[in-house]
Amino acid sequence: MIRAALPHLLPRAGQRPGPGVNDLVTLGATVARWAGARGEIPELVPFAGRRSSSAFTRECRRLHELLARP
Repeated sequence: MIRAALPHLLPRAGQRPGPGVNDLVTLGATVARWAGARGEIPELVPFAGRRSSSAFTRECRRLHELLARP
């Protein structure tokens, strides 16, 4: 469910994440770790690759790393 929602809720270029989006990414990372989920979310890749240290970017990176691991 989170995998289906995230691509539609992630901010567009130049925008900030909307209310609750960071929480959803954090929940996605937590559930992915618990469930051993795999399979990248392509729309997440640009956010995971940012050099920012914001909570949103950190959580995007964490979720991406969990989903992309072998």
